[in-house]
Amino acid sequence: MKILRVLALVVGALVVAIAIFYMYASYKVDQRLRRWYDVQAESLPVLSDSASVAKGSHLVDIKGCRDCHGDNLGGKVFNDDFLLGTLAGPNLTRGKGGVPDDYPTTNWVKAVRHGLDSAGFPLMVMPSLETSKMSQDDIQAMIAYLNSLPPVDNTLPKSKLGILIKTMVHLGKIDLIPAEQIDHDAALVPSVDTSSPEKYGQYLSAMCTGCHHADMKGGDPMAPGFPPVPDLTATGATGRWTKEQFYAVLRTGNTPEGRALDPNMPIQMTRNYTDEELNALYTFLRSL
Repeated sequence: MKILRVLALVVGALVVAIAIFYMYASYKVDQRLRRWYDVQAESLPVLSDSASVAKGSHLVDIKGCRDCHGDNLGGKVFNDDFLLGTLAGPNLTRGKGGVPDDYPTTNWVKAVRHGLDSAGFPLMVMPSLETSKMSQDDIQAMIAYLNSLPPVDNTLPKSKLGILIKTMVHLGKIDLIPAEQIDHDAALVPSVDTSSPEKYGQYLSAMCTGCHHADMKGGDPMAPGFPPVPDLTATGATGRWTKEQFYAVLRTGNTPEGRALDPNMPIQMTRNYTDEELNALYTFLRSL
């Protein structure tokens, strides 16, 4: 009986310690999310011509916007449980629950370039660290398309981090607050340098850095239970595949060896790359 009492005390002490740690971690993460950023977003000319809208639609496809915001960009809940929390991609249309009719261009720029909401507070999950490197031409085209969307009535719950995700954010195991890492003073590049496949591929590869890192060497799993992130350079998968095989992998999600890629790989995004874009990306990755 004495041993049982001791075990009960030990277990109780552990529970209390874990609870105290989580309360501290939750408080610190909440503080980070409540930080206000004094950022002056660039005011860009508003475009509405058909060519810009068409280009913007393609950019939305290859930047993975539909993965989180839904095929019609009317928003969707892509996770809702106790451990991970409620994660919802907001409604980007002018419908009920979406952006207001007078939504200014600077607010789009805040989200894409700076990872901030319209009030200047950090967005969660939004891959703004990657999209912050987009050129002015591309951002304007994307905004032109977003402004052209038909309204979708869809009111979504506010995103809220669960116990597991919040703890991992506090421990630095997951990056979900891109505003903390973005250089908010970086100059906006006017247009994409397509003078060579390597340069164009480097620009496109920005969307890969969130998982595969800046050197494209991959590394540790993104979260517990996930597989290691693969090396995309010449010493990794890209070095083993022909150009045609590389194209097929990014369009089908299946490797030449007959293996399906990790479900977290955004095939819905990469399958929309043009041959020119895939060639540029392949050429750049093979050069590393």
